[in-house]
Amino acid sequence: MTLAGFSEPDKALACPEIDLQRAALKTEADELTGKVMSHRQNNQTAGYIGAVLFPPVLFALELSAEDKAALDRIQGREDALIKLKSIKRCKRADR
Repeated sequence: MTLAGFSEPDKALACPEIDLQRAALKTEADELTGKVMSHRQNNQTAGYIGAVLFPPVLFALELSAEDKAALDRIQGREDALIKLKSIKRCKRADR
């Protein structure tokens, strides 16, 4: 795994910038989770949603095509940032 597969803007990201982008993705995912769950008020798992970036329960719910596309985009970007962080040997943000 090398930087060759990343765009020039991604290659230029410093470790703190990667962390900021990941935090923004988490916020976006949390908002999407809230939107989906607002339509599922009676879902017993609602109290457990939101603690994880991409709650597995979301996949058990019926998502609109738009919400599914947004979730796929968020997940893809998160995966890319995790790989980039690994390649750049960034320290964990929580340390």
